[in-house]
Parts: sequence; C-alpha cells; structure tokens
Amino acid sequence: MAQKPWYVDKTMLIHDLCQTDSTVTLVLRPHGFGKTTNLLMLRTFFELVHDESITEKKYRRKLFDRLHIGTHHPTLLDTEFGRYPIIHLNLRHVTKCTWEGSLNKLRDVIGEIFRKHHYVIECLSGAEKDEFTAIEEKDTLYQEYDSALQKLSMYLHRFHGAKCVVLVDEYETPAFDRVDVPISQQFNEAYYRTMIGILTRLYSSLLGDNPYLHKAFMVGILPVETQVLFSSCNDCSIHSMAHSDFSTRFGFTESELNKGDARGGGYWCGGVELHRPQYNKNGFADTIRQLIAHIDSAKIIALLDRKHLRLDRRDSIEFDQLCKRDDATVWTFLYHAGYITMHEGQFEIPNAHVYMQWVSCVAPDLSEPSLYEALLDMLVASEIEAFHRKLGTITIEHVCGWLPEMWMDIFYHAFCFGADADLRRRGYAVTGTYTAEQCHISAKTQDTQFYIRVTLGENVSDQEVVDPHDSVAKVHILGIAFQGNQTCVSVRNHTRIV
Repeated sequence: MAQKPWYVDKTMLIHDLCQTDSTVTLVLRPHGFGKTTNLLMLRTFFELVHDESITEKKYRRKLFDRLHIGTHHPTLLDTEFGRYPIIHLNLRHVTKCTWEGSLNKLRDVIGEIFRKHHYVIECLSGAEKDEFTAIEEKDTLYQEYDSALQKLSMYLHRFHGAKCVVLVDEYETPAFDRVDVPISQQFNEAYYRTMIGILTRLYSSLLGDNPYLHKAFMVGILPVETQVLFSSCNDCSIHSMAHSDFSTRFGFTESELNKGDARGGGYWCGGVELHRPQYNKNGFADTIRQLIAHIDSAKIIALLDRKHLRLDRRDSIEFDQLCKRDDATVWTFLYHAGYITMHEGQFEIPNAHVYMQWVSCVAPDLSEPSLYEALLDMLVASEIEAFHRKLGTITIEHVCGWLPEMWMDIFYHAFCFGADADLRRRGYAVTGTYTAEQCHISAKTQDTQFYIRVTLGENVSDQEVVDPHDSVAKVHILGIAFQGNQTCVSVRNHTRIV
C-alpha cells in the first residue's frame, strides 16, 4: 500500500454502529484488519469538538458527504455527525512486566485524556477541580483511576449537555499483550489476575450503568475473559470472525483490493472472504511456540499439510486454561490471533504468509527469506549438488526431530510460498497456481523470466516444464519434485538475443 496507495470506504460502519441495539459493542479481529483506523474514522464523525468553528465543522462534514455514509444515509449526517463528546481510550502501550508498571502506563493514558478535555474544569466544583487536576497531572498518590473516566463522562455531559461516545482500542492488551507473555501460573498470579481486576473495575465504572454513556465501541484481538471484564455491562454484544455482523467493515473484500493482490486473503467472516493486505506478522510468536508444543501434533501436521479440520473452540480465553494447555483454549487463541480461519465449520491456515509464520514456529530457518534467495540462486547457477546439500542441512537441523514423517510435505509448501515471496522481493511480477500437490510459478521482469514447477509425490523432467514464449533475454526453467525422502531437480537456463 505504501507504493500504490488506494482508498477503501468503510464509512458504513458508522451506520452499523448507529443501528445496533447494544450500548457496548466489542469487535474482535486479528492484527492488521484496520481496527485503529476505523476507530479514528468513528471519532472524526461523531466527535463534538470543543471550540470548533462553524467553518471547521463544515469542512469536517464534507469529508463524509461523498462517501458511502453520505450517499446512502445522508440523514445520519444531520442527526449524528459532530454530536457527542468522545472518550478515546487507546491501551496499546499499557504493557509492562509488572502490574505496577502497567498501572503507571494506564495512569499516563488516562491523564492525557483528561488533559485533552481540560476545558470542562470551568464547570466543576472546588473538590472536583482538585481531583481533576490530580488525574490530569498523573498524581501517583491518587488511587481511583479505575473510576476516573466515568467521572470524566459526567463532566463532559455537564459541559456539553450530551452523552459520551466511548472508543476503546486494544481493550485486552494490558492483560494479554500480543508482544508475548509467559504462559505460566507464576505470571498468572503475579500479574494477570491483578490486571484483570483493574480492567474489570474500569470497564464496569465506564460502561456499566453509566447514565452519561450514549454508546461504546471497542476493538481487540483476543476474547480475554470477556464474561469477567464486562460482567457489569448488561447491554454488551461481542462480534468475532465467527459472526456475520460487521463482517465487511474490517479487512478488505475481494472487490476492495487494489488490482487483485489477494496474497493476504483466506480469512472468512460471516461467509465473506476477507483479505489483510498488511503483511505484518500476527504477533504472539513466542506464545505460539509455548502453546503448540503441548497440543495434538497430528492436528498441527494436518494443518501444515493444508488440510481442513473440525476443532473445538471456546467463547472466551481464560488464562488458567492456557496455563493447562487446554486444547480448545489454544485453538481459540490461534483462531482469534489469525493463525487459522474457519470456513464452513472447518479450520485451515488462511494464506501463504500465515503458513510461513507457522513454519517459523516449527522450523525457524525455513521461514528465513535469505534461504529461498540462496536456493533460487543455486538453481539458476545449475548448482544442483549445492542445492541438495543446503536442503539436507535444513532438514536435519530443524525439521526431522519434530515431524520426521512430514518434513518433505512441509518443505514443499514452504518452498512454494518462499520462492514466490523471494521473487516478489526481487521485483518480479508473479503469477501462478497452487494446490496441495503441485505449484506453477511464472515470474517476469523486463529482461528475465522464471518458470517454476514444484510437485509433491511426482517426478518432474525437462519435457514436463512449460516452454517460454515471452521475448526476454534470460529464461530460467526450474522443475523441483519432492517425493519421500528425496528430491528431483531439473534446470534449464537460456540466454538469447532479443
């Protein structure tokens, strides 16, 4: 997207939020699905901005006039635009190794929210002003930060005469940071349970029976103890990838992609295939390694062999169950983190990028981009013996000890995805087809073209590889077959005058 930016209109999320019957809405999506961007859009639409001039407000409204929300539901611009004071709570950086450290970060975040709304201090009593100043200045002696935002909603209502809209980004991060946490009872007792208690009190105060709340919209990745965190929210709805509500509001649909770049696709939500063009890692890498070492390896083998599985999952993730390596809880974690997706009741790895993240957990060197660069260079140079030695070294060091009966199958999939990614990194225009047993890749620049055929369980010869037709100076025709414990390689390199 950085090279060829394009705009995708997600403003119908505004309509969906206005139409929902729930006061509190929580949407769960993996990393990279545009959750933070959508919250900023909601804020821009709903916010009653203090001291905003009429001209400034008209200009802000014009941003939405020609978008879907303006063309399909123009009345919402009259009734809902710029109407509500906003409390925007972003918990992304509330992460420390101790609950005391996280509490200090939470104090900083809440203090900055109060500072943004400093103007309301003129309508407060003397005692209220003193308390407001203590929170704004992040006074460490002040102890009631878990109820501070509820008080701010009251002050905002008093000042503006309007109820608040609350937006919460990464609602669960203080309790379960995606950067990785140790899955242990010691961590559970020393940090997790305390932080869950703090968040429960904060959400209960702000989102429970709060007469100054109009609506709250929250986003996150994992369903972390939601029955506990929102126990006081009688009107709360939770929408994961398993639900059809908001299905097209996060991530890109096929029609929204920029000229069909579908490499981040394969995620399913409410019967709709979604794409995640941001090829960032899902996160949780160390956590995943901790977890998959203790669950049914036969199911992991099946996923890596690109099979579809029926798996048990839970509505909420409880840390106690993760510590016990409960299979259903682990699969729930993997599902919400984006490592697997569910289509027609069965689970699978969604796409090549996520597959390589799985590979990085079970055979780290197979996920290294430099590996495929080296292997392709060896094949182009017809260094077949060096190719076999490199392949053998990787197999012995990283795969055989974990899944000896499956190493060639895993390497087949990893090689197809890795070669595709390496050619794209080199600037080639890549097309191809891929199945569980055969892969065809065609990659082209102005003067060089690759034709690669990779098979599993079938030999390949020179005659089986498609001949080139494009007028390019250099043509590399590569055939690689993985069968049993052996590989068969066929290479033809052509240089011709065009």
